[in-house]
Amino acid sequence: MDEQQAAVKEVSSVKTASRTVERGSVRAMLLIDAGDLASAQAVLDAETENGKKDPYRETLRAEIAIHAGRYAEAEELLKQAATELAGIRSVARWTMARGQWHCARHEDGVARDLFQGALRNYQYIGDTLGVAQALYRLGELERRSGQYDVAAAHLSEARTYLEGKGRRGEYLDGLIQFNLGVCKQHLGLLDEAQLHYEAGLALLSRTENYRSYALALDGFATYWRERGQYDRALELLEEAASLAENYGTEEDAALIRWNLGQCLLQAGKTELAEVVLRQAHELNISIGNQAGVCAILGLLTQLYLDQNAMDKAEQCAQEALQQAEAFHDPQQILSATVMLGRIYILRGKKEEAYGLLTTAAANAEQLHLPTLKAQCLMYMAECCLPKRAPEAQNFLSECATLLEGVNDQKILREFQRIRTKATHSRIRLTPEGDLIISKSFLPEWSEAKEAVESFLIKHALDQSDDNNTRAAKILAISKVHLCEKRKQYKL
Repeated sequence: MDEQQAAVKEVSSVKTASRTVERGSVRAMLLIDAGDLASAQAVLDAETENGKKDPYRETLRAEIAIHAGRYAEAEELLKQAATELAGIRSVARWTMARGQWHCARHEDGVARDLFQGALRNYQYIGDTLGVAQALYRLGELERRSGQYDVAAAHLSEARTYLEGKGRRGEYLDGLIQFNLGVCKQHLGLLDEAQLHYEAGLALLSRTENYRSYALALDGFATYWRERGQYDRALELLEEAASLAENYGTEEDAALIRWNLGQCLLQAGKTELAEVVLRQAHELNISIGNQAGVCAILGLLTQLYLDQNAMDKAEQCAQEALQQAEAFHDPQQILSATVMLGRIYILRGKKEEAYGLLTTAAANAEQLHLPTLKAQCLMYMAECCLPKRAPEAQNFLSECATLLEGVNDQKILREFQRIRTKATHSRIRLTPEGDLIISKSFLPEWSEAKEAVESFLIKHALDQSDDNNTRAAKILAISKVHLCEKRKQYKL
């Protein structure tokens, strides 16, 4: 079916739902569904204002405003459109647009309810393209929330409704393929991810006005960056940044610059990375994206750590923590705390770092964030070295369990660095539980005394099922003395 036939069919179906729809609105709707939002805007601008009610016109204007990042304008248009709705088809379209508005504001629960409502409406009237659009929106939402299996299921189902939909189907398939690429990448299915990215880019390059294409380029660049192909990633990111500046929103530009800065940092181009990250930082401040501000401050902290610029690193980490606390984002708070703890260790403030990291580890466990808890534990282990080597080994043993299956090479390298440091300490604990003191590299008296005492108390408690009275008897010391030592060594 060609585009003209598709338009006739759509006009007919819309008129069946409501006799008040203007022909210009139908044409604009077809253009929006095909990804040509600029032409759709021109059609709506040229439409004669004849005073007739139209259940689609303001909804379509709102969709274009949302796509362009003009959220206040979109909200007002949606309020106006709500008074003009006539028929289940126009209600479904409005519900989808309202869901997109809430999604853009990161109000995911409300957005999910609206998309599910639109899906039911489209299923009821048998609008298969509408069903595909609703499933796509649900999949995109779950992908953003990190529910990659659920997202991939929604997206794959959406594709089953696209046969025979012409350019509208191709545009939607391009969006779906891009999102499937992201999902497959996070699920570790890299070959499948690459195929989806390439298919999505091919479709979007010929059906869309470049905003979604730029975001797809950004996603594909992340794929190559995470595989260590920095030159290829940078090439894609430079094109994406250029397109976002001309056709995208400020949010798009900030996101792509953040990714570009991260890629430059990983590629060792620190001077340019700092410039780009500072630009992304200012962009995120201007649009009020506190989560983005925290993420970029984290990258800047890492950059300054690599440069051994401790004052700048600590300033960025403190600012990231303040932003995360103001935003009430527990995960960002923990990430910033881990960075600050690491800086304190490098500055020789181990007790202060240990206190911060102990609290953070407990919070990470409560929030079921094992990787962040592992990071806390490995830096707590570093705080214990060299004097409390057995305690450090206990932390590292738990950390190793938490990091099973984790593929983040940066975290794994840090863990290996600290474990190597613990292994070569003057006092160390073997995997079999034996305490080893090097005769060629003797520890200080206080260091050896603390290590031996904590070792004996821990193993006495293990043998006595954590009973203080029985453990004290095994060691031939008073229960009071044992309790004091437990408190001292945090056993």
